[in-house]
Amino acid sequence: MSLPATKRIAILGGGTNCYISNHFAVSAPAYGQTAIQLAEIFREHPENKMAVDLILTKMADPHNPTAPDTPEDVEAIVDKLIADPATRVIVFNVAMVDYQPEQLTLVDNNDEEQNIYDFGKYNRRLSSKYDITVHMTAHKKIIQKIRKERKDILLVGFKTTCGATKEDLFDKALKLCKDASANIVFANDVCKERIAKVNQINADIANTKASLYGMVYSDRGSLEYKSILETKLKNLKAELNLYQNNGLVTPEESSYWYNTRQEALQALAQMALDRTHLHFTRSTVVDSETVPWLVTRRIPAKIYTLGEEPKIKPTKGPREVTLNPIIPVTFRTVFDWVRAQGGYKQGPTGATVGHFGIKLSPNEFLTSKRKTDFNKIEEVGLVRVITDDPDNVFGYKHFFEDSQDDKVIAFGAKPSVGGQSQRSLFDTYPELDCIIHFHCPLKTESRKYFNTTPQFSYECGSKECIASNITGFQEYRVSETHSIWAGHMDYHGPNIVFSKDIDPQVVINFINQHWDLSRKTDGLSEENK
Repeated sequence: MSLPATKRIAILGGGTNCYISNHFAVSAPAYGQTAIQLAEIFREHPENKMAVDLILTKMADPHNPTAPDTPEDVEAIVDKLIADPATRVIVFNVAMVDYQPEQLTLVDNNDEEQNIYDFGKYNRRLSSKYDITVHMTAHKKIIQKIRKERKDILLVGFKTTCGATKEDLFDKALKLCKDASANIVFANDVCKERIAKVNQINADIANTKASLYGMVYSDRGSLEYKSILETKLKNLKAELNLYQNNGLVTPEESSYWYNTRQEALQALAQMALDRTHLHFTRSTVVDSETVPWLVTRRIPAKIYTLGEEPKIKPTKGPREVTLNPIIPVTFRTVFDWVRAQGGYKQGPTGATVGHFGIKLSPNEFLTSKRKTDFNKIEEVGLVRVITDDPDNVFGYKHFFEDSQDDKVIAFGAKPSVGGQSQRSLFDTYPELDCIIHFHCPLKTESRKYFNTTPQFSYECGSKECIASNITGFQEYRVSETHSIWAGHMDYHGPNIVFSKDIDPQVVINFINQHWDLSRKTDGLSEENK
């Protein structure tokens, strides 16, 4: 395997074997056609300036004596790619055997058992005179180690199902995306009936379009026929949305679906190339307590002594729970309402998506805690973040002066990925101090009021993502004295920025008017919503 000095894209494809003995193996069959096709797409893409390294397994490239064959072989390749600083993208399209043997039981004609615990390609051959029982356990997920060791690698994973619904396919692909910290997951379903259905609908759409655009409509009868064709076309597109089996799923829980596999692979290459150029702000977490949503203290008891002033003494008695005064009432009221309406929905890992923030000073704000359930904010709390310390107010001036990178300090836990967005928004709108973001779609009737910005090229939390979002920001006058600034990201959700001095009900009314908090932005077209 060559290791060019330039940045490179490594595409791994093909199936693997897990050997029980010399002539007996469990296989995950795949023959590398998708990997070969993707390598060609990347090499021919006009925007790609990176070398493309196609690495096929023995199953896909049987004449290559050095091709990887087993999951262990693939892991060795992955380790080399991780260690190589030139590796910029890994497309992990290998079909991995998900199980490994733990015990093999042989039973002869006399019902005598023999257990074997050693396995491998070079272990002794097994005789067919035995009945064989193989006990297997789940194999470790090699794909999960890539981004744990190299956050700068853009990782593309694949999730294949057979007979799953579109929603189930999305859920499974999203789980892989979260578990492996993948940047993109290609989701596809290989059910033959589904593929045949998609092909038939696409053919019907083509024929209907040909009829619709190939005729001249002049009289009443022909115009009525035109209306029939237009309705048929709309219904066919809606039906196609239900059966689409090739799509891209991203960490921001967006999904993009395509009518053909070729279209989906072309989109995958474009998204991967777009997202390799993104920039993120590093967070350094220091030991500290998170900021509580509620404050709990013991109720002191008064102790009276004759002839003396009353004394106050803490007791082990009841506790008093109060609202944390650092969190503005306006923000708290709006957040509680969004939460109650189902705006923060759990993903496959139990965490909720979205984020929120409260500015405390020009260089300090509170933000949501990463990979937690915001519905349990009373338990989770918030993360305090500082972005600069020019006057050494916080005691971290040296940290920012000594660093060449764009950094922030988070106290007690990692901040939401959207913390970078909050930082940029607070800088852009210094008179505002509250931000709320959730993954819910715009109501149909509200689309005309918002300049929706595209999400396809931008991973959530990148500087480029928020820069794109800000271009679509608009001021919405909601009272005589206050405005709300908001922008909506397509296939994603809104950022809503407001002042802590505004009437919270005004913000609630604004959100309720324009967004459907009962639904989660899923990337499906309007016909399928």
